[in-house]
Amino acid sequence: MKKFLKVLLITVTVIAVLVLGSYLYLRFMPEKSVSKQETDFRVMATILADEYNLNPEASDRKYIDRVVEVTGILAEITTDQNNSTVFILRENSTTTGVLCTLDNSATKKARKYKIGSKVTLKGTCTGMLFEVILNKCVIIK
Repeated sequence: MKKFLKVLLITVTVIAVLVLGSYLYLRFMPEKSVSKQETDFRVMATILADEYNLNPEASDRKYIDRVVEVTGILAEITTDQNNSTVFILRENSTTTGVLCTLDNSATKKARKYKIGSKVTLKGTCTGMLFEVILNKCVIIK
C-alpha cells in the first residue's frame, strides 16, 4: 500500500509539472513575426476588398489566419486604442478597403509614408467588418 501511494504521488507530481510547464510555455512564448513567415497570398487591396464584398464566407475560408501581402494606395493614417499605427488602403472610387494595423516594429518606418503613397504590407487576415482587417502588419515597400 505504501509503495502504491509513493508511485501515485510521483505520477501526480510529474503530470502537474508537465501541465504547468506547458501552460507557461504557451502563455509566454514569443509571437511569430509576420515578416519571417511565408506569404500565403499576394493581392491588390482593391481586389481583396472586392472579394470580401462579393462573397464574405468564401473569402473568410480563404484568407482568415493566413499571411497576406497587400499592395494599395494609402488613403488614411490613424492610430488605434493601443496606440498602434493603422494604414487604410483604399482607392478613391471605392467605399471599402483594407485596414492594416502595423506591428510596433514598423511604426518608425511608417512615418515616411504620406496619404496617396503606394505601399505594400504583409499581415495576418482576421476577416472583415467594414473593411478587410490585417493585423501585425510589416511594411514590405
